[in-house]
Amino acid sequence: YRSDNKKTFHDPPLLFHLGHDPGENYDVSNEYPEVIEEINKVVEQHKLNLVPGEDQLAKIIGQ
Repeated sequence: YRSDNKKTFHDPPLLFHLGHDPGENYDVSNEYPEVIEEINKVVEQHKLNLVPGEDQLAKIIGQ
C-alpha cells in the first residue's frame, strides 16, 4: 500500500524464487535470463491484445 499515487517500475522485471525466498528479498533475474525473456514476450503479447475501455470519468462529468 502507498499513500501517494507513485508507481514503481522495474526494468528488467524482478524475479524471486518464492519457495526459497517468500519475503522477496533476493532478485534472481540475472540467474534466469530465459525466464525474464519469456515474461517480456508474454507482457508484449498481452499489450497487443488490450482493448481500451470507455472513459468512465468523462461520462460522469459530461465530456
